Amino acid sequence: MKISVLSDLHFGYAYNSELENDCFDNAEEAIEKSLDSDLIILGGDIFDIRAPRTQTWGKALKLLSKPLLR
Repeated sequence: MKISVLSDLHFGYAYNSELENDCFDNAEEAIEKSLDSDLIILGGDIFDIRAPRTQTWGKALKLLSKPLLR
């Protein structure tokens, strides 16, 4: 059984900057590498702030739903 553990994604960090894009790019790469796993565990700190912006929610949900749509 192959298990992937992802944590500390911090979506929304440095909103609307290159650093925010890096957070999403790195998470996308990790998720792509995890697609052949039997189980993906998503740990804490998904968002960088308690109440993320709507755009951040949308990007995060689109990215995190990839394993469900395979």
